[in-house]
Amino acid sequence: MKDLIPQKRILAELDISRSSLWRALQSDIEGFPAPTIVRSRLYWRPSELPALRAALDQFRGRKAFEQNRRHARAVAARAEATGLRAKTRKAKPAVAQPDLFGEADAPAPQGAEPIKSQCRGRSPSHD
Repeated sequence: MKDLIPQKRILAELDISRSSLWRALQSDIEGFPAPTIVRSRLYWRPSELPALRAALDQFRGRKAFEQNRRHARAVAARAEATGLRAKTRKAKPAVAQPDLFGEADAPAPQGAEPIKSQCRGRSPSHD
């Protein structure tokens, strides 16, 4: 516990409000150090302070946070109102596609064209 800095001291040292720190923490900023939680209180290690400063410099502020939040809510509301769900893959066709590169002795599907050799003047070799 002695090597942990409480949230109140972090706020004073970084000169930000508790709300700004919470928004930055919720914004999933890359490199933002996760706090250590002890009895519902937030603490950071002294070695994490430079990373915390750098992450807060990347934070675009309340406006960007609220804009992202409103957008996520609008997308969720639109999906609920229109009944849209996550995209699903198309069902496989009822007729299975023939294996064109499998066994050489397998009969060709009805209506298939004969295979023409890619080699000039040579017939395909069958081992």
